[in-house]
Amino acid sequence: MVHLKSSSAPRGHHLRKGSNKQIVKLRARRCTCMKWQCYGIPCSHVQAVCASVAMDAHQYIEEYYRLVVYSQCYAANFHPIPHEDYWPSARLPYSFGDPSRKRVKKVALNNDVTHERWIGEATETATSYA
Repeated sequence: MVHLKSSSAPRGHHLRKGSNKQIVKLRARRCTCMKWQCYGIPCSHVQAVCASVAMDAHQYIEEYYRLVVYSQCYAANFHPIPHEDYWPSARLPYSFGDPSRKRVKKVALNNDVTHERWIGEATETATSYA
């Protein structure tokens, strides 16, 4: 059960459910739960206050949630992006690596077969010319 205690406008409307207490200020568009300020849509506390004073809570919804504004957002023409094959080719300058950074070489492991094979071929080649 929600208990509503209405007071003058500067102090706001006090709602209490169990140990939870919220204060709603309609003119300032504020509620102590902060959902109204965060989302722009009246929280359940605002709706309870509006119902108790016979007001429509829809008038407190932010403008950008209204259907008129929403439809204006999508009123412009949208052009689909063509397939990648039809994109113009970009002529960008070639970028070189940073000369201050050294190249990290792969460290060969002892069990690397290609490394051992390469070492063996190099030794055979070196010994055959000797």
